[in-house]
Amino acid sequence: MKNYVLSAAAFLMCGGLMMAQGNTSSISSSGNNNDVVVEQIGSMNSSEVMQTGQNTLPDGGVANIAYVGQYGNKNTSYVKQAGDRNLSVVYSNGNRNDASVDIGVGWAERNVTHIVQEGNNNSADQFVRWDKNEAYIFQHGNGNSASQDQRTGEDKAKGSYALSVQAGNGNMSDQTQYGKKNYAVVHQIGNRNYATQDQTGNRNEAVSIQVGNRNWSHQCQNGIGNVSDIYQMGNGNTAWTFQMGNNHSDMTTQMGNGNTAITYQSN
Repeated sequence: MKNYVLSAAAFLMCGGLMMAQGNTSSISSSGNNNDVVVEQIGSMNSSEVMQTGQNTLPDGGVANIAYVGQYGNKNTSYVKQAGDRNLSVVYSNGNRNDASVDIGVGWAERNVTHIVQEGNNNSADQFVRWDKNEAYIFQHGNGNSASQDQRTGEDKAKGSYALSVQAGNGNMSDQTQYGKKNYAVVHQIGNRNYATQDQTGNRNEAVSIQVGNRNWSHQCQNGIGNVSDIYQMGNGNTAWTFQMGNNHSDMTTQMGNGNTAITYQSN
């Protein structure tokens, strides 16, 4: 087992030694080939990384990697990895950002998760269960919140893909995927936008792109092979799409202010 740990709490600036105060880090690894790198430069940052590799079966976990970097003040981060070949990267550059990553249980294979937060008071949660899921969160600005929960529900299954990109202030994104080969993307530029995506089933696709302020989109898919695209540019727009059954397709496009669209499809 190899375990690399780097904790940076002091740095040299302008010929003087600047010492970060009150940073805490707790690391625990078991299994094979776990790599951990923790960097904290600033004051009162907190980070905890736990990695457990299970190798009682041929597909058991041997190669978990976690990187946590926090360069401001009062940031918190929590990473737990169980399974095999998991990769997690958490990076915060600012103050009072909060990130939490859970990833897999049992023999969770080849899961990927990224959290990048630049700004202040941002929060992100990722709960990626087995197997072969990919989750990404990128946030730029202040007071943004993003949550992702992926579960295939079975071993050796094709996973799902979730991406949340938010640039601005006070935006919120919530993505839930239960099933296989689902695809969910949220891209929000502006302030106080809100997007939710709930997928239950297989091979569903949901895309929400919102540019402006105070827009709201909600996509709910329950079935197989459904496609929902929402594009909103302006302020105060609302779009809801409900798809129950299989092979539905919908595209909602709204430009301007104060528009509302509701779509319901079932079979």
